[in-house]
Amino acid sequence: MINFKKQIIISVALIGFLFSQDTEPIVDLEESNIRVGYGIDAEVLVPIFTTSAGYMYFPIETKKTMVEPLFAYSHSKEESESGDVSSETDLIAIIGLFAKSQKTEKLKSYAGIRIGMAVEKEKSIYSTNEYTTKAFLIAPTVGAEYFISESFSFGGEWAIRFANGEKKDQNDDLVEEVSGAMLYPNLIFRYYF
Repeated sequence: MINFKKQIIISVALIGFLFSQDTEPIVDLEESNIRVGYGIDAEVLVPIFTTSAGYMYFPIETKKTMVEPLFAYSHSKEESESGDVSSETDLIAIIGLFAKSQKTEKLKSYAGIRIGMAVEKEKSIYSTNEYTTKAFLIAPTVGAEYFISESFSFGGEWAIRFANGEKKDQNDDLVEEVSGAMLYPNLIFRYYF
């Protein structure tokens, strides 16, 4: 099995190879117009009736680069007939760093990496224990964006999200390591000011 560090190195190398054909400099100092925007996503492969949170995107871009912080928050609470309560709260903060490539006047592609943190607190009806999970996230990412107008776009994004962290039992102070990898396809709508 390939370890976590090797997976990241291979993913970054593949992204570099995909975008190595662009010979223009990434930062053009003469034309450093900065645009900012707001975006939301539609989680493509998630069923409609879930407590999953969508992401809020805040793209900041120049001609050849994009920095995109994103945030998500969700909270769900369930009470059983016996009065027991279960709850789950998730908070995710990630920043994306991308190189852009303008394919046509209305189509651009981008590749880079998203890095961030996720925190989850959960309490189950079936247990008196409360758990807190904290994980570091890293996701090599590629995407494309189609502009319907100068300000509005929609696009697809594909990321391989690696997570590495720990899950702590608040009552017993037990800690277990958690890690995983997930292919994360996404549909994003963005509006630029």
